[in-house]
Amino acid sequence: MNEEVPGGSRGTEELPDWWNDWLQMTPEQFSALLETVRKIAEQATSGKPLDIEMLRESIVYAIQWYRVDPWVEAEIDKMTIHEIAAPLDVVVAALRNDANSGVIFNALGGGDFFEGIRRRKTLVADLERLAALAAQHSPAQKPKHRPAALNLRRLVGHLANDWQVLTGNPFKSDWVCKEPISLGAQFVHAIVKVVDPSSLPQLPTATRWVVSARLRGKLPGYFGGAGRKDAI
Repeated sequence: MNEEVPGGSRGTEELPDWWNDWLQMTPEQFSALLETVRKIAEQATSGKPLDIEMLRESIVYAIQWYRVDPWVEAEIDKMTIHEIAAPLDVVVAALRNDANSGVIFNALGGGDFFEGIRRRKTLVADLERLAALAAQHSPAQKPKHRPAALNLRRLVGHLANDWQVLTGNPFKSDWVCKEPISLGAQFVHAIVKVVDPSSLPQLPTATRWVVSARLRGKLPGYFGGAGRKDAI
């Protein structure tokens, strides 16, 4: 069985181990995490009930993208589809050259002249679409500075936005000796502690950076191309 994944259709045996287990935690572990962050968030709303379903969906979405985003970027870096754009232009020009029609109609139609005409028309249209799309996938220029904790910034930025939507309070990043003090920082810390504990030492810096970026009008996170760029 094949699945559509970023970069094309592949057999599941070629996908990362986590592909069919995005959260990489048991239902019990996720329930415990959900309860922890619910209690933290309700402190920010003075005990008013939260939209638990929105909270659940927000956490799942952020964790899923935290798992997949580095892999997607690595796959995009491997893409070479742009290399066929120029050769396809040459092929299409040859197919459109009337002097080549006899050979082309015979080859495509298997001896059926009218079938050859129909199939050339279809082939040219398909190749032109492919060439146009291939040209759009030229490698993007890499920024001169690329922070090591880029994906962590995106996760924190995304959760910061979720925090503000869920609680109605601004996201703040107050820490003392690597321990989160502000409720927003506690919210993010609780999630990263379960999802990627090895990143905890980098978390205070990442949260402070996100607060500063948001004050500058940026929205780092998994919000399409703009949110990803805002994390750089």
